[in-house]
Amino acid sequence: MEEQQITYIDSFFNQQMNEQERKTFEQKCETDNAFAEEVALYVKTKYGFQKEQYKEKSERFDTLFKLKTNKPIEGEYYGRIINRKYFLVAASILLFCIRP
Repeated sequence: MEEQQITYIDSFFNQQMNEQERKTFEQKCETDNAFAEEVALYVKTKYGFQKEQYKEKSERFDTLFKLKTNKPIEGEYYGRIINRKYFLVAASILLFCIRP
């Protein structure tokens, strides 16, 4: 796909065309199969890439958020439950030992 073609398609999706240019673009999609395929490839590439970026950013944000708030990262939570149980058992034993 040529740079000019990408710019042309991009301007359509970024709503940088006037009404007449938009109609011409849409007619070209309907009549020119090669152009329609290029537009389809553009959409798949652009939005597929954006979806992948969103997923990566979301995962990175989740990790940073968990680190910042001291929330457990996957797999840590179960270990914290076990540690908490031992702590509670030890505290209970101490209370029984200290009581007269």
